Amino acid sequence: MSYDKNTWAKGDVITANKLNNMEDGIANAGGGGVLVVTVDADDALDKTWQEIHDAGFAIKASDVSPEVGWLTQLYSNGTGYYVAFSEVINGNVITVVYVAETADDYPAEE
Repeated sequence: MSYDKNTWAKGDVITANKLNNMEDGIANAGGGGVLVVTVDADDALDKTWQEIHDAGFAIKASDVSPEVGWLTQLYSNGTGYYVAFSEVINGNVITVVYVAETADDYPAEE
């Protein structure tokens, strides 16, 4: 089955079908698949920093919001373990940073 690439434009609506198409394309391209990280009402992620680090690709979903984010940064600087997801809200790209004390902790919004 061939992959039908979506060309995104300003104002496009992110749908489950488009995200599933993207996930299928990544998985069929030999990647490790997509890790779906959920943020809860307390602004904490349901995967550890290490689980996100070890994933081939990660997106962020929310229990309380329809926006979907994509992983843009993952790093440790000696004082914490950071995960940054970006998402489009009202036509603007917003980046949210989550931090954990150790690689085995669940990051929470900074």
